[in-house]
Amino acid sequence: MGKLVSILFLISICGMCFSSPVSSKPASQPAQILKLRVVTYNILGGRAIKQVLFNIRSVHPDIVCLQEVPLRSNGVRYLARRLGMEYQYGPYSPKAGEGIAILATGKIKPIKLFSMKRERNFALAGIVDIGGRKILVVAMHLKSLPRPLISGMLKSMEARAKEAKQVVELVKKYSSSLPVIVAGDCNTLPFTPEYITLSSAFTDCCVATKTSYQPSIFIGKTGYRIDHIFVKGRWKIKKTQVLPMGGSDHRMVWAELELNLSDQRKNGKNIRK
Repeated sequence: MGKLVSILFLISICGMCFSSPVSSKPASQPAQILKLRVVTYNILGGRAIKQVLFNIRSVHPDIVCLQEVPLRSNGVRYLARRLGMEYQYGPYSPKAGEGIAILATGKIKPIKLFSMKRERNFALAGIVDIGGRKILVVAMHLKSLPRPLISGMLKSMEARAKEAKQVVELVKKYSSSLPVIVAGDCNTLPFTPEYITLSSAFTDCCVATKTSYQPSIFIGKTGYRIDHIFVKGRWKIKKTQVLPMGGSDHRMVWAELELNLSDQRKNGKNIRK
């Protein structure tokens, strides 16, 4: 019996000596994904603010870029309070009753209100912090289109091209370290120099999801896509949609985005810009 115990003890010792060591490498963690919904909406001065609120609420956004929004009680303050969001506001001019706004579920650090000589202020930039992730957001409202549409577009094209270039230049300063969202009423069509400037620097979400056929405004019986959401960085564009709701002469455009927080590459698989 004593010999049997000795033999079993020796076998156990040998097994310990020749067994594979336990790996100290930690198990791989699942990718951290930040999911966001982004809206751009020209709300026509807040004339139907309750309908606008209903429309925005229907898509549960994290970031909202607004144009033609008043600061008063039926404008950005009302929407921010009802949506439970922070806001940043930039008037079109010192005496203007309307302007551009960014609303977000996180904190907003103001960066710049864009201006150009003899033109209204046309864009607003801020850094939005959502879940500890900072995102550069630019809300735009480029120079309006005088009527008739075609001749008005040609006459105002130069100013919008300059405005678009200013937005691109600002984004260049931040895009190496921050993901970017640029959205708004661009008053422009895809063949124009200003659109080409923006789409060359950023990815058009509607183009990426093949929904660019959806018009965001009707002038007469003809529909046009003049409201856009662009992105730059490690974004995956899941979905975009133009919602044919009331509340404004413009339709609300929204995009569903994902940001892979564990991906250290500068460009993700789904983004070329």
